[in-house]
Amino acid sequence: MIIPKFYGLVKDSKLYFDNRENFDLYVGTLDGNKVEVIVKKSKKSRSLRSNNYYWVYLTILEAETGNSKEDLHEYFKSKYLSHRVGYLNGNEIMLPPTTTTLSTVEMSEYIRKIEVESGIQSPDPNEYYN
Repeated sequence: MIIPKFYGLVKDSKLYFDNRENFDLYVGTLDGNKVEVIVKKSKKSRSLRSNNYYWVYLTILEAETGNSKEDLHEYFKSKYLSHRVGYLNGNEIMLPPTTTTLSTVEMSEYIRKIEVESGIQSPDPNEYYN
């Protein structure tokens, strides 16, 4: 069972959800059940710079393999990332995986998995970023 994550902001000791409606819909599906609530500081999401680096690497893979970078992106997401849970009209639905919510550490791990499978090294981040 995939357990959705909900994000929000704590201000003046109160929790404000980014999408309260989805939270309420999900909690409604648990009516009558004992639940566990965990609140922790949110992890740092990858940056646009990190996203650009990833697409540079996909461009290298495209040149080496002959596959389009868009197809490679879809393939690697489906292989290495989990589907997400969403809600449509109060019904739970499965959504495709995404790289946009990966933390910087998770993005690095994801790229390492691609390197291992493809046998093609990603560019040196120090050279790319400088």
